[in-house]
Amino acid sequence: MKLVIVTFTITAAAVGGAFSKLDGANDDIGPEHRKLQTDLLTLIPTLSPSFYPTYYINNADTDPVSSLRPSTNPTARPTMPCTRSFTVAMYDSIEEDIATLTRDIEDEEDRTHFLGGIVRLAAHDFMDFDPSSFAPMGSDGCFDPDHPRNAGLDDIWCDDDCPLTVLHRTKYSHISRADFWVVCANAVIYQTSVDNALDMRDTFRWGRKDRDSCIGSGQRLPRPSGCQQIEAVFLRKMGLSWREAVALLGAHTLGRGDRDFSGHHGTWKDSNEDAQVFDKQYFVELSTNAWRMRNVGGPDNGGAPQDWTTGRSGDQMMLNTDVCLLYDIDENVDTGTPCCAVTDSTFPEGENQCIEQEAASRRCSRYSQNDSRRAAGRAVIEYGDGDDNSNFYSAFREAWTKATTLGHSNLSPLEWPCDSEYW
Repeated sequence: MKLVIVTFTITAAAVGGAFSKLDGANDDIGPEHRKLQTDLLTLIPTLSPSFYPTYYINNADTDPVSSLRPSTNPTARPTMPCTRSFTVAMYDSIEEDIATLTRDIEDEEDRTHFLGGIVRLAAHDFMDFDPSSFAPMGSDGCFDPDHPRNAGLDDIWCDDDCPLTVLHRTKYSHISRADFWVVCANAVIYQTSVDNALDMRDTFRWGRKDRDSCIGSGQRLPRPSGCQQIEAVFLRKMGLSWREAVALLGAHTLGRGDRDFSGHHGTWKDSNEDAQVFDKQYFVELSTNAWRMRNVGGPDNGGAPQDWTTGRSGDQMMLNTDVCLLYDIDENVDTGTPCCAVTDSTFPEGENQCIEQEAASRRCSRYSQNDSRRAAGRAVIEYGDGDDNSNFYSAFREAWTKATTLGHSNLSPLEWPCDSEYW
C-alpha cells in the first residue's frame, strides 16, 4: 500500500495544536500559533480533495478510468477523505469493459451464454455457503470447474485466454476474484435490465478474500431435481426466505442451458434475443405457459436429463427447480408421471398446447394453502405482475445483496476517487 503524504509550510506545533483542539485537549499553545490554528480550522472544509491522503491498492490503479454512466457531478461531496481503495470509477470501468466484451460477441447464442454465464459464475460462488461447515465458503472467488454442476463455467473463467479471465489478469488483478465476479455480474444485470433500472452499484460492498482451493464446493450446489434442493441450499444453509430464493432464481431470465454442458438445452424464455434481457418475463413464462415434462426417465432411459419444455420447438425449457416454485411436481418427477401446467390452452388451429396426450390429460397440481411452498408460488405471481419490472427488481436487489455478502462481516462500500469527473 502506498501512502501519499501532504506537507504544509507551518510549524509542527501549530498542526499538533490544531488537531489536539479537535480532540478536546488543553489549549497550551501561544497566541501566534492559536491564530494559525483558527485559520487552519477555517481552511480545512474548503480544501480541494487533493488535500487529503490518497491510498492505492497497488500501482496498477493510478491511471484514470472512464465510465459508461452519465458524468454528472454529485449533489454533495463525500465528507470523508477520498481514497483509491475500491472506487466508484473503478467499478464503472469494469462495467464499461463488460459492455465492450459483450459487443464483441457476434453470435446470439454465444452472447446469451456469456451474459448468463457471468451471473451464474457469481451465483455458484455464493451458493456453496454453509455456515455449519469448518469452511463456510460463500463468495470467495473459487469454484470447482470439474464438478458437473459447474459445467460450462470454464468457458467463462479459465486458466488460459477466456476474455473475462484475461480482463482480470491484465487490468484488475489488484481486485479479488470474488469482488470482481460480483461486480461483473452486477454490470451484466444493470446493462441488460430494462431502461438500466436494476442498478446495484450503491449496494455493492468489497473486501472479499479469495480462496485458492474449494474442494467439495460443487457438491454443495443445488441439484436441478426439485424444491427439496432449494429448501436445503437457499433456505436452510443460506438462510433465505422463499421470496428471496424465488427472486434469485429469477436470474434464469438471462442466459441459456446447453446440451454440451448441463445436458439441459434451451432458454428459459422464448428466444436467445429475449434471454439477453434481465426482466420479469421468466415469471410470466413460468405461470402462463403449458409446461410439460421432457426426457422422462432422463439418463436412466439413455436420454438427456429430465426437465420441462413448452411449445412445439422444444427450444424453451424449465428445470424441476423452476417449475416446482409454482407446481407440486415431486410425485410426478419421482414416478415419471407426465402432467401439464396448463391443460386448457390451444394453438390457433386447435391443437392442445400440452402437445402430448397423456400430459394434456393430467394438470400439474398447485400447492395447498397450508403448504410452506405456497409462499414460493405467491412470489412467482407477484414478481410477474404489474406494468413494469419493479416488483422483481426490488426483490432481486435485496436477495442478491444478501447472498453475495453471506459469511462476510467487514465489507466496505465504494468510495469516491480523489481526481475524477465525479468531483
